[in-house]
Amino acid sequence: MNETKHVQDVEDVYQLLLKGIGHELVTEHNVDALIRRAEGDGHPVLAEELREWQA
Repeated sequence: MNETKHVQDVEDVYQLLLKGIGHELVTEHNVDALIRRAEGDGHPVLAEELREWQA
């Protein structure tokens, strides 16, 4: 997967998560990027939920 596609996929999943949907799209390949995105965007609860998923 090329880097641009991965970044767009992460952004698409992140936007769904903000709406409360798309949790089934979180994978071991995108969870770290999603956590960083949530932290950087000021969504600590979402970041914590993603960390819990990761564990």
